[in-house]
Amino acid sequence: MPGSKYFTNDTPYILQVSLVVREGEDPREFAEPKDFSLNPEQSQWVEYGNDTNIYLSGIQITAVVHGSAVLQRHIVIQRSSPLDDKLNTRNGVTFTYNPDTSSLGIYTKEVRI
Repeated sequence: MPGSKYFTNDTPYILQVSLVVREGEDPREFAEPKDFSLNPEQSQWVEYGNDTNIYLSGIQITAVVHGSAVLQRHIVIQRSSPLDDKLNTRNGVTFTYNPDTSSLGIYTKEVRI
């Protein structure tokens, strides 16, 4: 069974998201990425990987904000790091935007099915 997470766009912008799927046990080895978009205030379940590649090694988010592209990429390089735990121990991911710093944020939570 592939991995699955509930993604929420809590920004006023369309987001392009690329999930960096881990291949095997080493977070520095990547499988086929999963790309999708989220409209403002949209939430949806997204499946990624396959039966053996169910973990994320990173995530990239891109938004066009007032004529400029804002891009953030987070990559795991060590298992059990704070980012690895953040991406792989909860099934919900919410994206936020801070206009004061022009930055996108990610927080995770457990979503009841």
